[in-house]
Amino acid sequence: MWSKDKDISDPTSVLEAAQAAGMSKEVANKCMSKVKDQSTKEELKRITCIARESGAYYNYGRRRGRGD
Repeated sequence: MWSKDKDISDPTSVLEAAQAAGMSKEVANKCMSKVKDQSTKEELKRITCIARESGAYYNYGRRRGRGD
């Protein structure tokens, strides 16, 4: 999406990109409907916390020469 200067905060752009990648319209719409779902947000926070605690972000930054 970024290479085509599309706005990732625009649902229409996201749906177009999903369909261009081969996702059916039905599946893309189902995925988009979950974006605002509170349980989806909580799961993302939980998984992000686990990744952070395991050093995923720190290790990536260190490998790329970005310091701590």
